[in-house]
This record gives sequence, C-alpha cells and structure tokens, in this order.
Amino acid sequence: MRQAAFDGKIDYIPAYLSEIPKLFKNNHIGLDVALVQVSPPCRYGFCSLGVSVDVTFPAIKYAKLIIAQVNPRMPRTMGDSFIHVNQIDHLVPYEEPIVSVYPIMHDKEITRRIGFYVSQLVEDGATLQIGFGSLPNAILASLKEKRILDCIRKWLQMK
Repeated sequence: MRQAAFDGKIDYIPAYLSEIPKLFKNNHIGLDVALVQVSPPCRYGFCSLGVSVDVTFPAIKYAKLIIAQVNPRMPRTMGDSFIHVNQIDHLVPYEEPIVSVYPIMHDKEITRRIGFYVSQLVEDGATLQIGFGSLPNAILASLKEKRILDCIRKWLQMK
C-alpha cells in the first residue's frame, strides 16, 4: 500500500473513525460507489446493515451508486441501520459467512487469569460496555456464571 500511495493510486487520510461521516458530507472523501452487505429485505422492503453500521450508513448516504450484497446470514440489527431496496442501485444476492476477526492471544494463560480476576469485580446484574480483543474476550468468558444482561448471556452462548 505504501508504494500505491507514493504512485498516487490511493490516498491516506489520517482521521478518527468518528470523523469519517463528516469527511463524506463535506466531500473531502468523495464516494462514487458504496459496496455494502445487507440482510434480505423485510416485507416492507427494508434491509439491515447488520454488523456494519459504523461508517457504512454515512457511506450509503453520500455515495453516488450503491451496490448491496444481500446475504441471508447478515443479522438484522435495530436502530439507525436500515436502507430501503428503492435506495439501492444494484442488489446482488450472495450467501457467505459474516467476516469475523478473531484476536491472537500471545499468552493465553495470563490473558485468561486477568479475565478471571476482572470478572470477580463485576457484580451480578451489572451492565457492561466492553471492547474488542483477547482481554475483553477473556473477561466475557469468565462472566458466564454472572447474572448479567440477557443479551450478553445470549452472546456468550453463541460463542
């Protein structure tokens, strides 16, 4: 990628993820095409962006052309995550597993022990916000016996 940047084939824009929608809106990052993955439409014609609502929603708002892969494996998520089929220029039905990134644990035993100790600080019924990576995964794995929110319990059961 470094060579492509030197050759002028790509641009590198240092920005926080939260700044990307404003860069789209102000046309600092012009979008000709948004390639997105969506759930199948509901009976009213709305598709969900599923697990990819971060900058995807602003991308579809400002792109000149929207091409959507309709993947039956994409979960329907609630909130500001829907696009109507009439807003999509091309629908491409294609089923495949949802891309997941599994963190690499360098020292699994230390990570597991830290997760266990942190989980002992969490009271039953607590509400948690937790990030990504091997340590949050270890904490969540150690919380299986806690009475935490049902959504977290269901997520743990899916793992």
